[in-house]
Amino acid sequence: MYIVIAHMEEAGDRVTGFMKSEGRLPNYVNCLCYDTLEVDHNIVDQNVTMPQFLYMATALLGSNGSVEIRDVNPASSPLDHMVSGQILESEYRSMAQNIKNFIESNGKAPNYANSSLGKIPFDMLIYIYARIYSFMGSYHMPPEHINIGFLQEDDSIEQV
Repeated sequence: MYIVIAHMEEAGDRVTGFMKSEGRLPNYVNCLCYDTLEVDHNIVDQNVTMPQFLYMATALLGSNGSVEIRDVNPASSPLDHMVSGQILESEYRSMAQNIKNFIESNGKAPNYANSSLGKIPFDMLIYIYARIYSFMGSYHMPPEHINIGFLQEDDSIEQV
């Protein structure tokens, strides 16, 4: 199964909405996927776990438009703290590459990602990348930066 950016934007919107309304990660998100990248592909519904979602989100940021869905085990000991501040596009792209590489090497989601704000825990990474794709779905470009403060009203994401 393969996911493309347009379908990831829809999934990001659903994950963001769920996290804002429920205050937690969903167990999975339903994504539209292609069964092949050939011309005669079928579109199918696929439930993806949050570790899979993080892989797809980070891999798609540096891709040519599609990523194969792979099995990803959960983070073994995710951190349980909040981080707040601003992350620029160059940094969230760099973090995405590091997260993608970690998942491909270890077969599991990271417990956290290092950033200029400190260690960003797994749950917060899901929220950040879901919001980035939700923004991209609305504005057809990635945000220049993202302000984070886990599930707070003052979270903002902007294109300047």
